[in-house]
Amino acid sequence: MQQQIIALQAQLQGATDTPMQSADDTATLPLLNGYSTPIPLPRMAYLDCKAPATILTAVRAINKSQRYEDNSLKQLQYQLSAVYCPLEILSHELVIYEAYAYITYSCNNSALRVINPSFTLKSGKDDANNTPPLDESPNNTF
Repeated sequence: MQQQIIALQAQLQGATDTPMQSADDTATLPLLNGYSTPIPLPRMAYLDCKAPATILTAVRAINKSQRYEDNSLKQLQYQLSAVYCPLEILSHELVIYEAYAYITYSCNNSALRVINPSFTLKSGKDDANNTPPLDESPNNTF
């Protein structure tokens, strides 16, 4: 046991403050490293979103100010997509969470109506969970 503690202390003393990185910078990491905390994503400053080039025939036909406007709009479009991608994932998760909560509420309500047909759950928006309190259930035998 003491040998294990000494080995762990030696590992901690040799540990660095920088995160572990693979030798191959292009290696993809899983979202979860076997833990419940996700791997931190790179900051937005490191994202390099560049718009594709405009069609060559259109580039030849537009003047300098139109080219500047076209490039600015395309850069804005790609930067917005880089910003909104994580927000889209978050909104999708929230919609799924709300849908599952409503389905759970409906399942609980129908299960309780099997026991007592006149029973209905209160649908309060301020409730944090979708399970009925024990004093509200028709038979406290769950």
